Amino acid sequence: TRWKAPSLAAVSFPGAGRDARPADAAARSYSAARVKASAPLVNFHFLGGTFLLLMLFQFIMSKVAPLPEPWEHKHSGDVDLTPWRWAKPIGFGIVIFVVVLYFSLADFSVLKG
Repeated sequence: TRWKAPSLAAVSFPGAGRDARPADAAARSYSAARVKASAPLVNFHFLGGTFLLLMLFQFIMSKVAPLPEPWEHKHSGDVDLTPWRWAKPIGFGIVIFVVVLYFSLADFSVLKG
């Protein structure tokens, strides 16, 4: 019978892959080691590096090919931009709710030495 190569789920949870033979345990552990070794780049470090590269690209392009005149936002009038009366009270209410929720769910027993 043919067997399927272990998927990422099978690498994360050894033995979870269907149709995997016991002889391929070494291949699974090698794959798991590769996934663990590259984990820092997979997480948010990759996003931070991408952000920095994009910022560098924008800076270089602003020096190489600047706009003939500075860009300025012009309101078209399609949308009413009148500030909402309840924006600040609702915003403060949400912040207070989040703080109360944090303090009600947080485990402060770890702070006791």
